[in-house]
Amino acid sequence: MSALGDRSRKWLAQESGLPESTVGDAILRGPARTEVAIKLADALGVSLDAMLGRVVEEDAAPVAGKREASAVDSAAIVSVPVHDVQVAAGAGRLADRLPPPIYYWSFSRDWMEANLRGVGQLVMVEVSGSSQEPELSEGDLVAVDLDQSRLREGLFVVRLDDLLVIKHIQVDGRTVRLMSRNPMYDPVEIDLHEPGIEERFEVVGRAVWASKML
Repeated sequence: MSALGDRSRKWLAQESGLPESTVGDAILRGPARTEVAIKLADALGVSLDAMLGRVVEEDAAPVAGKREASAVDSAAIVSVPVHDVQVAAGAGRLADRLPPPIYYWSFSRDWMEANLRGVGQLVMVEVSGSSQEPELSEGDLVAVDLDQSRLREGLFVVRLDDLLVIKHIQVDGRTVRLMSRNPMYDPVEIDLHEPGIEERFEVVGRAVWASKML
C-alpha cells in the first residue's frame, strides 16, 4: 500500500475508523471487503483503483520499478472484476444483472493455470448469509467462473427465480437439490421436468476460489 508512505498503521486505523488488525491485514494481503477498501482509500486521499494498485496516481507515493515493470508484468497478471453484488448463502438477494466492477483483484496467471485450471470468465462477488458456514461466511469474496455453467455437482452460484444463491448442487435424475453446509438450512429441491423451470432456475457459474474473513 504505497500511498501510506511513512505514516503508521495506527494512524491509518484512526483516520479510516477501522480496527488496527483490519488495517494490518489489508496492508499485507489487500482489503478483503469492499467497505474496507473504500474507507482506506478515503483516508489516504487516493482513488480506489490507485489504492488497490490498478493504476498509479501521480500524487501517490512511488513504488520502485512499478512503472518500468508494468508492461512486462501485465501479461503475467490477470485482473478479475469485483462486483458490488451479494450472493446469498441464506435466503437470497435480488440481482437482475451484474453492475460495473468497483475494483479488480489481481492474480498471477501461472497460479491460476496451476490451481484454477485456467483463467476462465471469472468475476468476484461477496457472500451474504450463513447457510454455507463454516465453509463460507458473511463477507467472504468468491471467484465465480461464468464459463462453467453446465448443470453438474459442485459448489455453484445459481439463480432461482429472482434470487442469486451459492449452493452445493446434487443431481439425482430429474431432481436437483441445492444443499447448504449449515445443517440448520434445509435442501431446496427442483424438479427439472416442472413446466417453466428453465425460466426460474439457471446455473450462473461455478465457485472456484474464496478469500475468507478471519
